[in-house]
Amino acid sequence: MEQPFFDFNQIDESLSFSFESTGKRNIEKRVIFQKLDLENFYQLALVDLKEDGTFDDKIVSNNGDRDTVLATIFQILNYFLTIVPDIVVLFAGSTDSRTRLYQIALNSELEKASKNFNISGFNNNLFESFVKNKTYEAFAITKK
Repeated sequence: MEQPFFDFNQIDESLSFSFESTGKRNIEKRVIFQKLDLENFYQLALVDLKEDGTFDDKIVSNNGDRDTVLATIFQILNYFLTIVPDIVVLFAGSTDSRTRLYQIALNSELEKASKNFNISGFNNNLFESFVKNKTYEAFAITKK
């Protein structure tokens, strides 16, 4: 994505990355990669860090910086796939509307993203090569 993005940091060599959403207010966000039981498969989650130290993947912050947050997620994804090659990253939104946001971002950046990534969409228990403007339940990305 050519959209501006927030600076991010890897947290203690873990599979977590943090950045600060700086729209209407400052919100600490985390992108967490969780290893799945399937070999070489990871799940991506975007969460907000709450004041009590817990995470929330359903909170609606309406911070006015959605595109910058999405661009930051894709920058982190690109970095993660560079340092941990030969893996598959699966992701979907925590709600249908968030999955649609990921889809919109992939639709708008598909041509550029396809140069560096293999992108698949998931529907009816099957993965297929991502087709622009087709609705998917989830997505998978690998580095080319």
